[in-house]
Amino acid sequence: MIPSQNETRISDHEFERLRDIMRDHCGVMIIDGMRLAVDRRLQQRLENFKLPFGLYLDELARSERERDHVADLLTTNETYFFREQYQLDTFKNQVLPTLARDNATRKRLSIWSAGCSSGEEVYTLAMLVDETRLFQDWSVRLLGSDISRSVISQAREAVYGRSSFRTMPKQYEKYFLRSDDETRQVKPEITERCTFALHNLLKPDATAMVGLLDVIFCRNVLIYFDAPAKTQVLKVLYDHLTPGGYLFLGHSESLLNIDTPLETVRHENDIFYRRPR
Repeated sequence: MIPSQNETRISDHEFERLRDIMRDHCGVMIIDGMRLAVDRRLQQRLENFKLPFGLYLDELARSERERDHVADLLTTNETYFFREQYQLDTFKNQVLPTLARDNATRKRLSIWSAGCSSGEEVYTLAMLVDETRLFQDWSVRLLGSDISRSVISQAREAVYGRSSFRTMPKQYEKYFLRSDDETRQVKPEITERCTFALHNLLKPDATAMVGLLDVIFCRNVLIYFDAPAKTQVLKVLYDHLTPGGYLFLGHSESLLNIDTPLETVRHENDIFYRRPR
């Protein structure tokens, strides 16, 4: 019998096992209401492997690459340039001038976009850094990371369609080359400051290459994690911030009821966080 659109082929036991595997792998929280969506999103994987769901879970438990693929399928990679503009205004007008003053001796600036999706956020931050004209002769490094191989590949290509520009102010069009009527490519003067890497935030060993950072953006990432995973990820982020470094979360995320040494910074209509000096 073929299931109807409102039925699922996944048994209670299989669903629980999938949740356990993915929680342990990357902290992704799969709630009961996602069962039908999970069934639909994983059908192509079952067809590729030619396995029933129970045996596919055995393969999933064995293969980290397949777990990364499933994490990609079960999370949303929707993003665009200049998303959540009010935070970016705070970053550009308040945080960057402060860092330009505080780091004037060593002239280095490092920024990490954790969970960068297809890269628009990384390039947005790079454009804002350039626009300030405060870091002309500095060593500037921007890193974007994500658990999804497909979006990291898109980010490295730096070519974007019309939907990625829906909130971008016109003054930043100067940072793009028009590929055709539908797409634009980020100019080399911006891309040369940006690197991208596949990275699981729950694998601390993988963060060794990140180093210490002045600013971390981890926006709309924690919403996918349960409480223990959030605490673990926040520790990773904290450990990679320089003393006095800044953390920006998504507008729907906060550190309420989470035990963390990060300080809360309130500025006009924005709230962000800082590692104590």
